[in-house]
Amino acid sequence: MKRILSRLTSALKSTDINAIAFVRGLRAFEAGDFTTAMNELRPLAEKGYTRAQVRVGVMHDTGQGVPRNVAEAERWFHLAAKDGNADAQCKLGQKYDPEYYAIRWLNGISQKSVEERDYKVAERWYRLAAEQGHPWAQFRLGLMYFSGWRNSDEVFFETDEDWFLEPNEKEARRWINLAAKNGNPDAQCILGNLEDDRRKAIQWFRLAASQNYAPAQHEMGIVYSPDLPFWHVERDTVEAARWFRLAAEQGHEESQWELAKLYLKGDGVPKDKILAYMWGYISHETIKKTQPHYSGGSEPEFEKLENEMTAEEIASARARAQTCISSNFKVCN
Repeated sequence: MKRILSRLTSALKSTDINAIAFVRGLRAFEAGDFTTAMNELRPLAEKGYTRAQVRVGVMHDTGQGVPRNVAEAERWFHLAAKDGNADAQCKLGQKYDPEYYAIRWLNGISQKSVEERDYKVAERWYRLAAEQGHPWAQFRLGLMYFSGWRNSDEVFFETDEDWFLEPNEKEARRWINLAAKNGNPDAQCILGNLEDDRRKAIQWFRLAASQNYAPAQHEMGIVYSPDLPFWHVERDTVEAARWFRLAAEQGHEESQWELAKLYLKGDGVPKDKILAYMWGYISHETIKKTQPHYSGGSEPEFEKLENEMTAEEIASARARAQTCISSNFKVCN
């Protein structure tokens, strides 16, 4: 009995030491001290501490504290995933998910990957994580069921044999509901858009918006906007402007443009063509930055406003826009 108690005590002490070291590494990571973070976390990862393995994998994947090494990142993710870590399983799902990487590439978040992607492998890892209650994996699995997945790149000539996971709206809604209830704002926002009951839709949008999720804040702006009466709620342009601003200050280009229109009309905010131009300009710059592959032109309303302004007014608005952007949307008046 004494030997058993001694072993248990040693194990608990070891666990405590690992947990303390992990917290130190995590705090260093959050503070941007990636070298210290890696020095704290890598020894834990090598001991098999799965949470440290995931973080070390992330750092290799992003090049924080070490040179970027995708293969090394996946090695750490695999080690943690095989031990049942849901975060690692979700990361591997993302790694093999062609749609996830395509969206990131189109939005300018990451370079187009030349590595082999595999829907089946992605689905397997997502499902393992989702069954453990991982909200993002549940959300992605739900989307997968909405559209169905196949390993063929052919769009117009698919056959039944191409599908390895056929569309299933019931299953899709089940997973997305689980993700939403587990706090995933992407899922909450989607449920808001799918909901026929407008009041319930607003509840989902508000839940996601309360997590500072810009697309949901944009939806809340639309709810109160005077341009869309089908919501059957009292119009409140001040409230619409508040929500659009919250999203705009996170770089949400649609909200930036809606805010520009409100300043142009004087709805919910003072009428101000300089601020209208500023937010319209910021919206256009955001599109160019976040969607480098976008080939569209300026909005007609933006061009009309520009033609009505003097050169001095345009210069002032653009200078204020640059200040707003460079301050990360903290100085935007």
